[in-house]
Amino acid sequence: MTKHYPLTVLALFTALTIGQSASAANDINNEDEMLSMLFNEDELVETATRSPKPISQVAENVTIITAAEIERMNAHNVDDVLNRVTGVYVGYHGKDFNHTSYLSIHGSNYKHVIVLLDGIKYSKATDDIAWVNSIPVNIIKRIEVIRGAASSTWGSALGGVINIITKDSGTTSMPVGNVTASKGEFGSYYYHGDLAGKAGQIGYFVAGGHLESDGLRDDKYFDSDNFYSKFNLALPGKQNLQFTMGYSEPDYQSSYFPDYDFKTHINDRNLFFTGSFDTMLSDQLNLHLSLHRFDNDYTSKNNLISSDTTYKHFAEDQSTIGASARLDWQLATQQLVVGLDYVKNELDLVNEMTNYQAPKIYEENWAVFANNTINFGNLHLIPGLRFDQLSNSEDQISPSVGVTYMLNASTMFRASAAKGFRKPPITYLEDSLPTRYYTSDLDPEEVWSYQAGIETNALPFCRLKTTLFSHDANESFQWDSSIMGYINKGHEDRDGLELELTTDTFYDTRFVANYTYVHLKNENNDNNYQHVINVIVTYDNPRFCTAELSGHYVDYGDLYSPSYYEGIDSNMVWDLSINRQLSLSDRIASELFFVAHNLTDEDQYKDYLLKNNPRWIEVGLKIHF
Repeated sequence: MTKHYPLTVLALFTALTIGQSASAANDINNEDEMLSMLFNEDELVETATRSPKPISQVAENVTIITAAEIERMNAHNVDDVLNRVTGVYVGYHGKDFNHTSYLSIHGSNYKHVIVLLDGIKYSKATDDIAWVNSIPVNIIKRIEVIRGAASSTWGSALGGVINIITKDSGTTSMPVGNVTASKGEFGSYYYHGDLAGKAGQIGYFVAGGHLESDGLRDDKYFDSDNFYSKFNLALPGKQNLQFTMGYSEPDYQSSYFPDYDFKTHINDRNLFFTGSFDTMLSDQLNLHLSLHRFDNDYTSKNNLISSDTTYKHFAEDQSTIGASARLDWQLATQQLVVGLDYVKNELDLVNEMTNYQAPKIYEENWAVFANNTINFGNLHLIPGLRFDQLSNSEDQISPSVGVTYMLNASTMFRASAAKGFRKPPITYLEDSLPTRYYTSDLDPEEVWSYQAGIETNALPFCRLKTTLFSHDANESFQWDSSIMGYINKGHEDRDGLELELTTDTFYDTRFVANYTYVHLKNENNDNNYQHVINVIVTYDNPRFCTAELSGHYVDYGDLYSPSYYEGIDSNMVWDLSINRQLSLSDRIASELFFVAHNLTDEDQYKDYLLKNNPRWIEVGLKIHF
């Protein structure tokens, strides 16, 4: 498929849809009635502007994954949840039981995507990589994915944002909770329990779990414990105080390469605290204040397989503190958000083989941002602007503008343009670091992102969403062997389209499919493409069972997977999840579940050294009370 063919098809479809519906737009007066036909009432998005608003007023290209969807697929890790999202590519480092992966959006570099946990940046300051295998899926209320530059809201967010929002604290004196346990092949186990309720004026949600496996392939074991808690105190005068604490420590063998006689062991300890305070200064004006601390102790150790001799051993100790203040102003026809951000990262790096400890390095960044959602009836205009003062690089100004327009009762148009950046990681800028790091003076990478699309349920029995996108990136970091460091040199164009189809439910069955095409061209005139297809068929009959069959196909292209990688991408990998509900009492319910991962035992990998898992089966029990 050429670069222009899919874009032309979508452009023709868009033009036809607009032409057919524009004449009816003037006849629509009741926006609430229109939106109820196209969107669910509870589809509120926080990530786009940092204040919740209906998805009908969000110009960005957004996807929401709910807790119910995660529950239905019986996922153990965030990677597998994101792997079926339109526009998102999960680069598994050899797909195994909850191992690391690299997240890409629209063909971006994996370091361009930021991951937030309740709005807090959850990544390693060394190089801005976010590994989500340390976040337990059972604490997730929903995941919001914003595709494309989001720097006018979040700062260093060139490729996109994945915001993981945790479950709410309880509201009843009688607690409710869940217990889950499963056992699978290859010595795989999963345990989780959570409890939510209210003691006096304090609402709480506490959760804990354990995951372990002997390794689905090549002895790549995994072991992790996790804990999470949230406490909420409602104060007089429409005020609210909230505190969270989370801990996880994945310990695993991330690579095992007998042909090269080495293996890598990872220990990734994460501990974070957040506190927030909300007060209604008036009926329309809310003040939000928050503080957070994130500590990450990360060690990687390379050993020879033949002798188990250690030849590389590095340790990183990261401490991040941050604060933000935000005003949310709700007016009759506007929703204005103004805020300040502050974050400081400190990093200790040690070469354990030589006992060399580098001098402590740090960065301290400030930002001010503002955005507005202006209602003109069927039209919403959303401008945004942010200024980032970066201690170790040049300051950045990030504008954005978006628009949504209800063409008629069943069709909405949206478009956005935004400037994004990625700041240089502090380890790229400092001298005297252990030898695994390199130094250079760098300016931030920059991008201009443009997107436009239509969502409609005008077609019989289904809902269709189409999006065209173009990301024009400049000043990309490239390795320069002459100075043994990175320089600003690269230019990259990433263009493509997304198609998403969701059918109505017929005989308890619903069909969902999405397709993403990305064409990439860099400063060397290298052309590459990527095709990703996801298919999900869901059968939901509570009297019998809930079953979900999902398929994933990817065509990597020659630049992502050159021939000497010996990759395989011609197969569809299928997963099957079946849940059968049981009733134990009026207050206690249970659920048996069965999951067949890689049901037909297919190969799908871009590098023969990083093969995906074989078929493996697990069974489990959930108890809800």
